[in-house]
Amino acid sequence: MISRPAEIWLVKNHFGYLEYGTPVNRTILQKTFYLIQSLGVDFRYIFYGYLKGPYSPALAKDAYDAFNDPVSYKEEVNQYRLSGRVMNLFEKYKKNVGDKFQEPNWLELLSSLRFLKNNFPDKDWKGVKEILYADKPFWKERDGLVDEAIQHPLLIALT
Repeated sequence: MISRPAEIWLVKNHFGYLEYGTPVNRTILQKTFYLIQSLGVDFRYIFYGYLKGPYSPALAKDAYDAFNDPVSYKEEVNQYRLSGRVMNLFEKYKKNVGDKFQEPNWLELLSSLRFLKNNFPDKDWKGVKEILYADKPFWKERDGLVDEAIQHPLLIALT
């Protein structure tokens, strides 16, 4: 089995834009991994609800290791090939996120809604929005964007 830091490099190599150096980069990385994992790619991370949405401390550590010592993982990455199923899920993610793939606020909103819906399956979207607004009141001022996110293909399957 491939190491998780090496998996991070495989994802980075596939998408080409994931970085680690700034808080915005780390937000994009966390949300990208959460959303792809929620589609069915088992990265083996557990995500918790945090201020900026789903967050995995283990992913943060692995990303730190991967980006601070890429040479250690190069041979492992070069020897591994992604399965057709994983490649299809990566493409589904890219297609559905589209040109907003590097917008941390959009990714935070999508991943937060998906996280809440997964953790409160008995709630309809109105109930999920109420939880979101209680946790993150600033989204209430952007209710139209929240409604747009709820209609997003990465969330619509949850209804």
